[in-house]
Amino acid sequence: MALLLAWIKYILDNKLYDAEFCMKWTNLPFLVNPDTLYTYKADELGIGTSTQYVVWDSKTNAPAALTYPWDDNLDPVMDGSWDYNGKTVYTAYHALADCCKDWTIEKAADICWLDADKIEEAIKIYVD
Repeated sequence: MALLLAWIKYILDNKLYDAEFCMKWTNLPFLVNPDTLYTYKADELGIGTSTQYVVWDSKTNAPAALTYPWDDNLDPVMDGSWDYNGKTVYTAYHALADCCKDWTIEKAADICWLDADKIEEAIKIYVD
């Protein structure tokens, strides 16, 4: 798990992911309900239906219902947190980055008895 978290941190920190793919085909831009830790459905916020997820729309600076698979009228934010209706809401990307924020390659190398340079090399091979 230490190694996995270090890989994720390194990939996110260095933006070694396909941002367009992550935006359109993963749950990373979806807003997370801080009470349940599940992604919001639009009906929970009174802005849509139970089949729609919620993103933070930079055009309106507010949550917006996203109809699957995509809505070109929206400009979702991938990473962020906002105060909304007395709660701090955040994207799934933000939650993922927060989970691995302390897991450096050096920390993982120490825990896993591996060479930090080899871990970095493996990550670079993986993302190519």
